Amino acid sequence: MAQPWRAQDQRQDPAVQKIRYHHAHDFETEVKGNGDDDDAASGASDFHSEMPWHIGGLPTVNLTIKAGSKEWQVPDTLFGVFFEEINHAGTGGMDAELVQNRGFEAGGHRMPTTIDPWYPVGQFEDIAVQTDLSSCFKENPVAVKIDVLCGRASSSGEGILCPYGVGISNPGFWGMNVVEGNIYKAVLWVRASGSLVMTLSLTSFDGSVNYGYTNFSIGEESASSWHKYEVELEALGSDPNGRLAVTTQHKRTFWLDQVSLKPSETFKGHGLRKELAEMVAALKPGFIRFPGGCYVEGNRLANAFRWKSSVGPWEERPGHYNGVWGYWSDDGLGLYEYLQ
Repeated sequence: MAQPWRAQDQRQDPAVQKIRYHHAHDFETEVKGNGDDDDAASGASDFHSEMPWHIGGLPTVNLTIKAGSKEWQVPDTLFGVFFEEINHAGTGGMDAELVQNRGFEAGGHRMPTTIDPWYPVGQFEDIAVQTDLSSCFKENPVAVKIDVLCGRASSSGEGILCPYGVGISNPGFWGMNVVEGNIYKAVLWVRASGSLVMTLSLTSFDGSVNYGYTNFSIGEESASSWHKYEVELEALGSDPNGRLAVTTQHKRTFWLDQVSLKPSETFKGHGLRKELAEMVAALKPGFIRFPGGCYVEGNRLANAFRWKSSVGPWEERPGHYNGVWGYWSDDGLGLYEYLQ
């Protein structure tokens, strides 16, 4: 383990001391100020450099500790919590949002781009999926276009149908934790080439088990323009590795954007994951430092955290790549969410 700095060679000028530090990897570094970096440049495990340490003499100091008395009361306001968007502590953690990459922006704006972790539902001959820049949100221009081809379907009175549904699904962050009896609020923006009925389902990871679904209709008169749809789903079973599926049986082309799924119960109704926020609140912190350290500055200015981009309707927040910790943040956990 690391050892403390210590003065070396006290026979030299007492105003200039050489200091040594023992590193954890069984080598030592002596810090000198003469700019001699040959050993360091060669990669030697023991390298030596010096720098002056102007501390004057080394007087004797007596330190008395009174462990049994309390001279000053430390204010409770000096004890708080530090929260950083790292390892998905916010996106996929404190933020109650269950859908990962809900706006399809994580892959960037150069087309075509990935929609990971979204995945097609249905046989490959029944569906074509691609991204385009047709969204109604200026700051979030990417939408996903889904062509339902129904290559194996038969005709019926309602037009050509894919009997088992075709679309895309999202596994959330390492699987959606679907809890029996919970009500989930879904929001999505849709436009289509014609009228159709869409289905939102909570399913097992492979889609073989359906834990609850709801249907909603899109009329011919409204299909061609973007509209926001809000529905609720009740989970009839539990699965820690569930997913959300958005499908239709109709042979149509439709576009999706800003697909959200959250539990109906969040911390104080403001969108934080209830059980996590309650644990932090139970600490009774005097303050909270947010949204992080390195996360704030980014690994370059282009992906630094900008608080002004983290307020307003969540669909209009541009999000940014968390370059320091290596994943996309949609800024759904923004300034107002922290303050609330």
